[in-house]
Amino acid sequence: VGESIETLVDLSLTDFPCLKQDSVVNCNSVYETTLPELIDKVEDGGRSFIEKLPKNKILEIIKGVLMSKQVSSEHKKWLI
Repeated sequence: VGESIETLVDLSLTDFPCLKQDSVVNCNSVYETTLPELIDKVEDGGRSFIEKLPKNKILEIIKGVLMSKQVSSEHKKWLI
């Protein structure tokens, strides 16, 4: 859809050992949820992780969201 390759962030098993395989974060889609909704998802069988993403990967994801033409300005404001 004409987006920059930088809106896709690779995550390897080295970056995040909880993954079952190497993965990609698509920074062109953001999802909003409340804390109670998130808790419900985890209680209904969703996964939660104790491990944290490395800071460099978090920064790449933020950069990707900010570069995306598909993410609203309102959502981008939350990151700056």
